[in-house]
Formats: sequence, C-alpha cells, structure tokens
Amino acid sequence: MTGYVWHPTEEFRAAANWTSFLRAVDLPSYEELTAKASADPEWFWNALIRYLGFRFYRPYERVLDLSEGIEFPRWCVGGTTNLVLNCLDKHGDAATRPAIVWEGEDGEGRGWTYAELNAETCRLAAGLAGLGLAAGDMVGIYMPMLPETAAAFFAVAKLGCIAMPLFSGFGAAAVATRLADGEAKAVITVDGSPRRGKPVAMKPVIDEAAASVPTLRHVVVLRRAGMDVPMQNGRDVFW
Repeated sequence: MTGYVWHPTEEFRAAANWTSFLRAVDLPSYEELTAKASADPEWFWNALIRYLGFRFYRPYERVLDLSEGIEFPRWCVGGTTNLVLNCLDKHGDAATRPAIVWEGEDGEGRGWTYAELNAETCRLAAGLAGLGLAAGDMVGIYMPMLPETAAAFFAVAKLGCIAMPLFSGFGAAAVATRLADGEAKAVITVDGSPRRGKPVAMKPVIDEAAASVPTLRHVVVLRRAGMDVPMQNGRDVFW
C-alpha cells in the first residue's frame, strides 16, 4: 500500500492542538514550526511550556542550559515545580470532571473525579508525612491497577519523595532486590488482589521481602481483597 489512507478535514485541522499552538506562536505551518524548533530548542520548549500553562512554584530563569554540552542539558534552571501541582491542583476548576474510569478483573467498576482523586491523594500524603517521610525518600508501590494506585503515586510525588513502581506479579526476591537497591524507607501495598479469578495475597510478599531490606521502616496496606493479613506493630499501618 502506498500513500495515506486518511486525510484530515479542514475542520479537523482547525481544531487540532498543534494548529492552536501554531496560532499562539504566530507561525504559518507545521513545517516552519519543526524547522524553528530544531534551530532553537530553547525557544520551542519555552513557548510550549507557556502554551500548556505548566505551573511552577518558582519560575525558571532559563528553560535550557547547554553550557556543559548537549549531552548534559539542564532544564528549567532555577525553577521549582511538582507533578501534583500540574496534574491535580491545576484542575481545581474541573473538579467534577472524570479523572479515573476503572474496571477490575471481576467486572467491578469505579470512577473518581479530579476532586476525589485529589482528596485521596492529599489524605494519603498527609498519612505518609505523619510517618516521617519527606522529600528524597524512596517509596515502593507494590499494587495492582487500582484507582488508589494513582493516588499512591501522586501522594508520593506531592511530598517530593521518589516513587518506585513494583510489578504486582513480582515475587519476594524481586521485590527485595529493588527495594534494597533503592534504599526504600516505605512501601505501599494491598492485602491481596484477584488474579485469573482467584484471590492472591500480596502483603505476605512484602513481609518476606522486608527481611532483606534494612532501610524499610513503614508498610502501608490498602484493604482491597478483604484478606486477613498479619500486621507488624510499629511498621505496618492500614491506608
């Protein structure tokens, strides 16, 4: 097959995001945009950041610094921002808009608005801060795909901690290796989760892995499957 199988209509082109961006930067065509972006990447990223309304707590002084060579770029020099500021806080005026639409293996469905996702994120972030976790601390996330998994990721980011995603199918040895390499101080998990129609315990995997992770101080457990799991005093807390 040669050529294109679909061509956008003029209405489609007029409503496209890149068309809107072209108008914002006063360029007549996509080809001229790519040429200018290649010749002046600092101009392009500065224009794109402003167009997207990406927010900063402290504005950057320069968007791109190549003084150490093109292989060592420094972006948004002097600026400070946070993922949550741009993915949740920014959408306060769209609080009732769906943020998460989820369906589980068993057919269960749930949905969260931006307001609900933000509220759950803030509650968990407050709980993690209450445990003493702070910016720079590594936090593992050993969870299946759930709405709460998104909240866990955002809560970790909100505190400036480092999120370590852990595949929910990993065994204890794989989990322990990763947590130990990252010197994780905490891990967020669930009691268990259905897999191929059967409940599979996940908290015991963390218990076994924790024996090989001397830096691990906290285990946060979400009640997901209704399993009765052992909880270690002084280390384990429920979500």
